[in-house]
Amino acid sequence: MSQAGSRKSKSKLKVQRFAVAAVGCSAALIAAFTTALSGAPQSRTAPAAPIAPLAPTASQLAPVAPTTKIDRTIVDQYCVTCHNQRTKTAGLALDSLNLADVAAHADVWEEVVRKLRGGLMPPAGMRRPDGATTAAFVSWLENRIDSGHTTPAAGRVPLRRLNRAE
Repeated sequence: MSQAGSRKSKSKLKVQRFAVAAVGCSAALIAAFTTALSGAPQSRTAPAAPIAPLAPTASQLAPVAPTTKIDRTIVDQYCVTCHNQRTKTAGLALDSLNLADVAAHADVWEEVVRKLRGGLMPPAGMRRPDGATTAAFVSWLENRIDSGHTTPAAGRVPLRRLNRAE
């Protein structure tokens, strides 16, 4: 009788292991199909001809916004009244940050960009620049932040298997 009970428990254990393996395989298949389908074309029409990359225009190569002096004027006029060394509203002092080296404090300027894009700063009731000035200043900040980032040396890249799409 004990051997029969032992066989049943071993059989039960095998079934449980199989169920776990089947669930794992199913999850792997779902992930693979999802990845493959996300890169697949959405319709069965004829594929579009590839678009050749455009050469950068003169406006893309030129600075997007005015010079640093004017940008410092914008910051001084609309931001520094609250965000200075003395008041430090929200723990932020923009009067001490150098606009010539925006990338040095990219985290601070990213937050400024988020607040400006969201229309949260300057707060309601305070003087605000017009939309074009805000958009130009935000664009200028983003370009300065992005141009300051350098790609770190990645080191050795490990080999990996390619999937079917690759």
